Amino acid sequence: MWTFRWAKNDDAMNVDVAKRVDAVHASVPIVGAVLLADEITKLGAPYFHSSLISPVFNTDYNLGILGGPAITLAAGSLLVLMVFMRLVAPRVIRLGVSPAIPALIVAGTLGNVFDRLRFGAVRDWLVTPWATINLADLAVLAGLVLLIGSIAIHLHELHQGSRRLLR
Repeated sequence: MWTFRWAKNDDAMNVDVAKRVDAVHASVPIVGAVLLADEITKLGAPYFHSSLISPVFNTDYNLGILGGPAITLAAGSLLVLMVFMRLVAPRVIRLGVSPAIPALIVAGTLGNVFDRLRFGAVRDWLVTPWATINLADLAVLAGLVLLIGSIAIHLHELHQGSRRLLR
């Protein structure tokens, strides 16, 4: 009997699709909560001036590394986000990383893109020794740190498991 190579992978593909749907369902509330918290802090920051809170409009990108028209910076961020969501997020979730981690990166990026599209700049308010940032920036930073840490842990566990099999 003739069988096609793709026919053997149907079950694996269905499981993969189900995992992706579950990951999306798990991510939506996280993305929504981060976007809401980011917006609330940006709206409230002008009313709480202190040495740590000083609202500014940041027209540059990535701590002043790159500048340009807001629409171009927003489009670039969306392009990077689409690549991340298409290529990186599904692979790390398949590896065993919690969908909440890529959701932090997605939410933080979207929070700043929405600002650029609405105001032509990002509303930053939290003063650090290095830059003035916002909750969206912190979400992206936390997501990246957790993503790298989780990948390292999962790869270490996979490596340890394969070493045990070889013994």
